[in-house]
Amino acid sequence: MVNKEHYMEICLDAKNNYEQYKKEAEDFVVRTEYVSDKRYDLTPYWFERNHEKRGRILKKETDTFYGFDKDGKLRVTYCDELINGIGYTTYSDNQILTRLYRNGRIDSIKEITYEDGRPIRSVEFVTRHNLDINDAWLTDEEYIYEQERLVKVICPKYSEPSQSLGLNRLYTYLEYNDNGELYKVLDGNHRILYINISKKEADTLRVEVKSELIDEMEIIVRDIRNKVQGKNVCFIAIYLHDDLDGIYDPVFHPGIEQVRLEQIEQKKDIYTIWASGEHPVNYQVGLRNKEILEKLQKLTMYWEMRGSWWIQGKKLWQEVAYTVNQQDYSENLLVTNDFIFFVDWESFDVKKGGLAKSVPEVKLEKLRAVGLLKKA
Repeated sequence: MVNKEHYMEICLDAKNNYEQYKKEAEDFVVRTEYVSDKRYDLTPYWFERNHEKRGRILKKETDTFYGFDKDGKLRVTYCDELINGIGYTTYSDNQILTRLYRNGRIDSIKEITYEDGRPIRSVEFVTRHNLDINDAWLTDEEYIYEQERLVKVICPKYSEPSQSLGLNRLYTYLEYNDNGELYKVLDGNHRILYINISKKEADTLRVEVKSELIDEMEIIVRDIRNKVQGKNVCFIAIYLHDDLDGIYDPVFHPGIEQVRLEQIEQKKDIYTIWASGEHPVNYQVGLRNKEILEKLQKLTMYWEMRGSWWIQGKKLWQEVAYTVNQQDYSENLLVTNDFIFFVDWESFDVKKGGLAKSVPEVKLEKLRAVGLLKKA
C-alpha cells in the first residue's frame, strides 16, 4: 500500500513554497556543470538499469546543466529530464527529496529513503497536469542488497484507484565481477540491459560470435527446409527491425521462387521483387541457440551504450551473409541457381546497392544476368 496523500502533501508544500526551495537550493550552488544530455541521477545505477548513455561535460553553456554545493552534492538540475524543468534538491539524515518544477509550477517530486547509509527506496510522484490526486501517478523502486551490494531492484505495481499492491512486479537484477564492479544488469526475463566489458573483450567476442553465427546458418537452413516443405527458395533475408532485439534476434525470412515468378510475370518493380515481406511469413525462423543469442545480446548492448548498435550490428550481419553466400546449401535446401542470403531492414534499397555488402560480386553478376538487379 502506498500513501498517495503523503506525496500529494509534499507536492502542495512544494507549490506553496516554490520561492523558498528555489532560493535555498541556488544559495548552496558553488559550481555549475554544463552537459550534452542527462548525466546524473541520485538513484543507484540509473543509467545502467535504463541502458542510457551519460551526457558529456561541455565547456560551452547549454540548456542542460547541474549545480553542485561545496561538498559535491547535487542541488539544482536544469532540463535534464523535462524541457523547462528545474529540480531543487534537499538532503536530510535519511532522505533526499527533489522537487521538480516546470515554468514555476510543481511537476513532480522524488523521495529517496536511506537506511544505514544506502538507498532502500525511491518514489517518484508525478502531478504533471494538475494537483488532482486522482490524476497523479507514481513510480516506486525498492533496492535489495546482499553483502553491501545492490543485487535487485523491485518495482511494485499498484492497482488504481486504491493504490493497493497488485500481483505484478517488475524486477531488475545486478551482477558484479571479481573486483566488485558492476558487470551486468538483467531485466525480469533475464535479458541484458547493460554489460561492462572492455573494447578488447568486445572485439574478441565479436570474432567469436561471427564464427558461431556462420556455423549456425546450417541450422537456419534446415529449419527453413522443414517449414517450406519442398518449395524452391530464392533467398533468405536476414531481417533486422529497428529495435535492439532486431540485431541480436533477427528474423530469417525465406523468399519462395513461385512467388518471385508470379511477381516477374506481373511485371512487378525491382523493389517488390526484393521485398521479403511479399513472401509468406509463416516460413520465418529465428535463432534457437541460447548461447549464441546471449553472446550476441551482450555485444549489442555494448554497442548500444556507445551509440553504435545499429551500424555495428548491421555490419556484423552483412559480414555473416557475405561469408555464407560463398557456401553451397543445395544439399540441405531446394534453392534456385541465384539463391542468396542478404541483410534486410526497413529502409533497405536494392537500387542503391543494398545487396553489395551482403553478397559477393560473382553472385551479384549472376543476378544482373537474369534481370534481378540493374546492370552496373
